[in-house]
Amino acid sequence: MYRPASQAMVADIISPADRPRAFGLLFWAVNLGWAVAMVLGGTLARQGFLWLFWIDALTCAAFGVLVWRAVPETRDRAARASAAPGGFARALRDRVMVAYVVITLLYTFVLMQGMTTMPLAMKEDGLGAQAYGLAIAANGVLIVIVQPLVNAWLSRRDHSRVLVAGFVLVGTGYGLTSLVSSLPGYTLTILVWTCGEIIAAAVLQAVVADLAPADLRGRYNGLYGMAWSGGFLLAPLGGTQLLGLGGGPALWLTCLGLALAAAAGQLALAPAIRRRHFSSD
Repeated sequence: MYRPASQAMVADIISPADRPRAFGLLFWAVNLGWAVAMVLGGTLARQGFLWLFWIDALTCAAFGVLVWRAVPETRDRAARASAAPGGFARALRDRVMVAYVVITLLYTFVLMQGMTTMPLAMKEDGLGAQAYGLAIAANGVLIVIVQPLVNAWLSRRDHSRVLVAGFVLVGTGYGLTSLVSSLPGYTLTILVWTCGEIIAAAVLQAVVADLAPADLRGRYNGLYGMAWSGGFLLAPLGGTQLLGLGGGPALWLTCLGLALAAAAGQLALAPAIRRRHFSSD
């Protein structure tokens, strides 16, 4: 629930030129927290889940209190009063935004295979939970190290071209997974698609901010969030079916095809996004 409001807040207070860097920093912070949580969560779970859930509840409550007391409202009352009617229906009538959501859904379906079906594929290759943990840890480590170094440079590039490059690299990483069966091999392919994830993450949310009218930023970010929720839902459903029907090669080559389809769609959508970006500056 907090994400559309959080993303709209960034769009409210940050200039269009600096939004990619702001969203990139948030992406970095989330992944840093995720990396730390994997270590601390596993340690706490060994002592029992009670402390794990209580600490999780307290940190979430602390976040809410911090926002309540320290972050002022970014939408002024005049803007809210003058907002045009229509709400979510207006967002759905924006063909560029809807197309971007569909492209993001394809990308998310591919990206989430690393968190859903990859451990099952590794198990079929004789690699257990510990091997998966070691391999997927490379994802968080690479993001924490590399993303702050490249975010500013990527934010100055054409957003659609950055996304196309990221989608292609993510697809290539997953496609290469069809050729590996060892822990070093899986780790290498994870590093490849993580590079693509870093590239795409630099501008994904900035595009939404450029497309959204000022009075509908929350609605547009909610629609964008549906693409990620849909990807989380469909990734394990579709991925396990592909893994069961044709094994690893069917899954990973399908991921390659879907990522390339997302890249082609983004390339076709690029002129419209470019026009909206320059009109929002």
